[in-house]
Amino acid sequence: MSVSDLNEKKRLREISEIHSYDEGFNGRLVRYRAMKIRELYDGGGRLLDLGAGEGSLTKLIANNFDEIMLTEASPVYIEKAKILLKDFPVTYSNKLIEEFDTRKKFDLILASGILEHVKKPQEVLKKVGKWLKKEGHFIAIVPNATSLHRRVGFYMSLIHHYSELSEQDLRVGHRRYYDLNSLREEIKKAGLHVVRYGGILLKPLPNSQMEKLSDAFCDALYEIGGDYPELCAEVFVVCGI
Repeated sequence: MSVSDLNEKKRLREISEIHSYDEGFNGRLVRYRAMKIRELYDGGGRLLDLGAGEGSLTKLIANNFDEIMLTEASPVYIEKAKILLKDFPVTYSNKLIEEFDTRKKFDLILASGILEHVKKPQEVLKKVGKWLKKEGHFIAIVPNATSLHRRVGFYMSLIHHYSELSEQDLRVGHRRYYDLNSLREEIKKAGLHVVRYGGILLKPLPNSQMEKLSDAFCDALYEIGGDYPELCAEVFVVCGI
């Protein structure tokens, strides 16, 4: 392992010791990601979940699959995932995605909240193309630079441009923002074929205020978000090879 990889694993461990993706509104958002994934992919077979964190999203879709491989660089998160997923057919790899490899081919490869974190997205995406079955699907989900709440922040002069990283973004390890156009371009550059794209959950308010909304209200925002992907909290692409 290179010095750069060792430093990256140390950085991710430090982030995982102070931050949980299951807390606050992010924890609620996991349910909407799972709803969207089930809409986009109704098959089964073998799943590769890249950078799966604490395993909450994996658990919500795990019943659909006969075999699951989970990668996660943080040992803190992976130990939590092992507890959460103890009843499912999961194998684990405690590695950076950049250093992970396998000879297996997968029906579905999932990268939820990953491409905004990694140093070299193209390196990761080209690996995905190697691991995907001929008729398989890759789903990437990322925070949206042009979400409604970020647009509000821009007009309030809280950010100077839509892709600006906040202190919180830097604290949790974000390196970049995507919108729908830049995400599709990133995917196409790696030689993957985009077959579908869209948004997940219209998000008009910051997380601290979204937490106070009822499930029924957030469910309505999820449905509305299907018509306004460029304003959603997150954007996704579905790809093939």
